Amino acid sequence: MPQDEIHVSDIGTVILATIYDAGAVVDISSVLAKKEFIFLKPDDTTTSQNTVFTTDGSDGKMQYTAVDGFWDSAGKWKVQARLSDATTEFHSTIAEFVVYGNII
Repeated sequence: MPQDEIHVSDIGTVILATIYDAGAVVDISSVLAKKEFIFLKPDDTTTSQNTVFTTDGSDGKMQYTAVDGFWDSAGKWKVQARLSDATTEFHSTIAEFVVYGNII
């Protein structure tokens, strides 16, 4: 998911995920009820952020763009995608990444 170095207070960082099942990209274009990333922060609190498709969802890609104040603590973070509708709910694998502090 995260590919570039992230720092506390960064704005505009894009977190992108491609959803796979058994090695094949999943068409998630029909998932309209809930598409989100669940983040686990270094202090063990969680936050959920709504995502958008990068295209139309047929490529399995969804993303979240961080806003001011989102990256509020340095340390190890985790993220997992969750997609659900009236009859199903799916979770991705969990990705771990580091959010770095700043000099000032």
